[in-house]
Amino acid sequence: MELLALRVEPVEKSSFQADEKICGHVTKDMQVLIFGEELKDRYWVVNLPEQIYINHNKFHYQIGMDWKRGQKEWFYRDCPIRNLFGCYSINSEGKLTLPPFDKTERPIVGRQAANIYSDSKGVHYQVTVTNDQDEVWRDVHTWICFNSFKSPETGHRPYVKVREKWVPFQDLPGAESFCFVAPKGMEENFSRTQLEEEYSQTEKKWKELLAASVSVPGIVAWNFVDEGPLLTFHYAKDAVAVGSNQQWPCTDLFLWFGDIQPGKSETRTGHILIAQTDLANFADAVDEVIAKWE
Repeated sequence: MELLALRVEPVEKSSFQADEKICGHVTKDMQVLIFGEELKDRYWVVNLPEQIYINHNKFHYQIGMDWKRGQKEWFYRDCPIRNLFGCYSINSEGKLTLPPFDKTERPIVGRQAANIYSDSKGVHYQVTVTNDQDEVWRDVHTWICFNSFKSPETGHRPYVKVREKWVPFQDLPGAESFCFVAPKGMEENFSRTQLEEEYSQTEKKWKELLAASVSVPGIVAWNFVDEGPLLTFHYAKDAVAVGSNQQWPCTDLFLWFGDIQPGKSETRTGHILIAQTDLANFADAVDEVIAKWE
């Protein structure tokens, strides 16, 4: 299996010209480009993170990531966390904006940090969440979006592993074009997230999806393209949910932090692989790939 040489750069710090659909949003700070010389005009975007959920409240998109270059990684520190749910709007150009808001009503309650780098094993990222409050934060999870809209042929073909077989995501019972499923062992935690309410799935469908919990906490997308077979794999051992949003398309996951004590920080790690291979060859190598990451 041939892994491609990849580069990662925050959109705001990159000389690479991203598509107009990606640029110009107030949330641009969270966006990191993944691209490579062998991929021609193809590239991907990962949002680190896209959203955060605390105490069963959706805090929505966060802003203010000040990316800096380290020895091998890009990183930011001490990005403020506020509950910005309901603050965003769309302007006449279709771009997401954040009008002025009362900061006393939306105070800083914590901080987040992240780093990302690439090497011969793929792309690797970490997200850290810090609770600056006097109360425990319950059931914390962050949404990591991996956007394939500049490689839609692959992104529109997501697969997950159910027991011993990789199956098309849309073949899961109850699956829709935008939904998530729990990896094995995360079913109870998943049931405490907001995903059921937020995406208006019926209780029956969610029970069906929970029953089909995946045996690997990651999601594959692949297809034959001009360059041959091309496959992506988005993985995190602490993923509480993996899923697909076919509107872009994206293959996303949610990092599970659980409870965070006052004054404490928790860190979670994820990985992205892009390779010129098909699903059958990847299936033979996936255990070795994950072992190298962990």
